[in-house]
Amino acid sequence: MKRYLIISLITLGVLFLLVLAAYKPSHHWARAHVNYITAVEDHPLNCLSCHLYTQKKGMISKLINANYYSPFNMAISGDGKRLYIVAEEGNKMLVVDTEKRKVVHKIKVGLHPHSVILSRDNTTAWVSNQWSDNVSVIDLAQMEVTDNLKTGNGPAGLALSSDEQFLYVVNSYSSDLSVIDLVTKIERKRLTLGNNPTGIQASPDGSSLYITSRRALLAPYGEELICELTVADDRKQRIGERKAIRSAYLMENVAFTPVGDLALVPLIRPKNYVPSIQVERGFMMTHGIGIIEQIPGGRIIQLLLDEPNAYYADP
Repeated sequence: MKRYLIISLITLGVLFLLVLAAYKPSHHWARAHVNYITAVEDHPLNCLSCHLYTQKKGMISKLINANYYSPFNMAISGDGKRLYIVAEEGNKMLVVDTEKRKVVHKIKVGLHPHSVILSRDNTTAWVSNQWSDNVSVIDLAQMEVTDNLKTGNGPAGLALSSDEQFLYVVNSYSSDLSVIDLVTKIERKRLTLGNNPTGIQASPDGSSLYITSRRALLAPYGEELICELTVADDRKQRIGERKAIRSAYLMENVAFTPVGDLALVPLIRPKNYVPSIQVERGFMMTHGIGIIEQIPGGRIIQLLLDEPNAYYADP
């Protein structure tokens, strides 16, 4: 009965607003206001288009606006029974029971979280918060944040050292790598990376970390675009190599084959030497996978995915 009463009151309120909007002086004022906000005049919008859905609090907001989580990245427990999902817009980490197929916990973290990783014993999770410039430390037994570790600007990708004594944090906005001592909780050093890095992955043998860059390195106009794939030495905690991935852009993540003989990165190959024609045929951008041989002097090739009439594979 209470629910029907609330719905009835809301319905009456909406009808009142519609009548008010139809009243000629109010209608003209409202129309002029929306025209000004949208900078166009040929729109179907009215007062309710914005004000009914932009409320952050209150009864109407709870009844009308759905929770928008925007799942972005995730980690899976060793036994496969739990998914730990980063909800980018919800500023939460969601814990999903894979057998019951339902969310069992919602843990509030920092602003605009990006990535999550787990300890080998699945007792701790770390979540990077891009807009808070920190990493949330989560006790998975208590299902709560126990600490926040300060990082560089815009933390994104996360990785643990082979001995799990250090946390590597890719700072996407400041383009560097924070090396955080998990015992003292102090940032020991910061290593310079490529332009706008995001992804990081340890090699299967644990000796090195590969970090991808989204944006190309700065270069004079007209020159070939080059994205940096940075290789860090886990034991020395230093940059060991900077691989130039030619004609590449938006390398967001990295993975290895199980035996570790190849590293794989998704990328876009811009055709900046081609005149700006036939864009609809995929002549300007091609999606692909960069493949890097893990041997001294190993080759770097690009396996392109777009085909005629099947564009924007976007790996």
